[in-house]
Amino acid sequence: MATMNVGILTTAGKTLLDRVESGQTKITYSKMVFSSMDSSSFSDAQLLSLTLITPQEVVINSPQAMLDRNNGETKIRGNGDNSALSSGVYIKTYGVYAKDDDGNEILYGLTVSDHPNYLAPFDGLTPQAVTYTYKTTISRTDQVNFTNSADIYLTDQDLKDAVSVLVTETDFTAAINAKQDKLNYTAADDSKVVHLSGANNFDTVPTVNNNPLLLASSLPSDLARTGQDQEFTGKNTFDVAPIDKTTGNPYITKDGVPAVPSTLADTTKPANFTDGLQKSGKDVATTADVTTAISTANSALSAINGLKAGTNADGADLNNYNYNTFGNYYSSTAVTNGPFGTEAYVAWSVFPTDNTIIQVACKQDGRTATRMYWNGSGWGAWTLHQVFLQASSEADAIAKSKADSNNLYYTVE
Repeated sequence: MATMNVGILTTAGKTLLDRVESGQTKITYSKMVFSSMDSSSFSDAQLLSLTLITPQEVVINSPQAMLDRNNGETKIRGNGDNSALSSGVYIKTYGVYAKDDDGNEILYGLTVSDHPNYLAPFDGLTPQAVTYTYKTTISRTDQVNFTNSADIYLTDQDLKDAVSVLVTETDFTAAINAKQDKLNYTAADDSKVVHLSGANNFDTVPTVNNNPLLLASSLPSDLARTGQDQEFTGKNTFDVAPIDKTTGNPYITKDGVPAVPSTLADTTKPANFTDGLQKSGKDVATTADVTTAISTANSALSAINGLKAGTNADGADLNNYNYNTFGNYYSSTAVTNGPFGTEAYVAWSVFPTDNTIIQVACKQDGRTATRMYWNGSGWGAWTLHQVFLQASSEADAIAKSKADSNNLYYTVE
């Protein structure tokens, strides 16, 4: 039965090692394999003659080779994981392969485990790793191609081995005390020694590079402190403008304040808006605008007041009738220049609209009408005769009048 958990040097490995020790070749540890091969039933003699380990589920190319300077051992270390495994495997045999200067690769050594490590199939997220270290002793270390020390990772055992050879504080103190009679020195006055913890009192002010340290008691009482509110009573100058912590913007100085434009409106004084003034997107009327509107209205009223009203049999021109006010009027006799020729019994109304003045005339039959508009300086012509049509409501009459310019619509209340 094989000796478990011990590094075994194969016959081929011993032959290569002898060549290395005699200086005939250098050795390079080329790879390390983790295998499910069960070698537990082999004798040590059978293991010495092995030249191949199969299957090789995990392969680590160029494993680390390092020299333990505490005990002179050469360590070959590989860190394998399950990133290439699609099914789980128990690692029962570990093998180390090596090459000579000519690149001939042989099975150098192996270890048979009595407690196989299990590597689960890779889940695609976090690899599961196993680290194996094979130890051998080579006196001709100059013939070994070791891994660059900067690329070597340490295990917990490496750290424990390194710490175990360090001198403890107790051992160091004991060694010093044993040599007290050999030391020629005067013990320091502890009260004069600077301690890293606790208070230290100095008879004189300490210096750094021949410059005395500034004592807290020497600081001016009006020194500004960044963690407190400060009042600056004197003038302070800055080479660079202070920065606002919240916005990251520099504070503006007096010279940085932009000049007030001459066109800026002063609400306490009259202002001249040369480009107009609007409210809610609409132009605000000026005094001149209001004067013009009033003048236009007065002109229209004057035109109306210049007409004659009443009933005349002299065949007077209807447009010369005088309407003293807006309202309803009629003529029972035939007139000239009337809306319906010389037809008698014509009734009409004069009233203002949103933007003009309008006359509406109606025939005796009560269903035929025409309109005349004030154009700002005089009356326009009578429109084509239109027919009064009844609507169902005021809104219906307005809507139909807008859609049908050939007729007039009315409602009965």
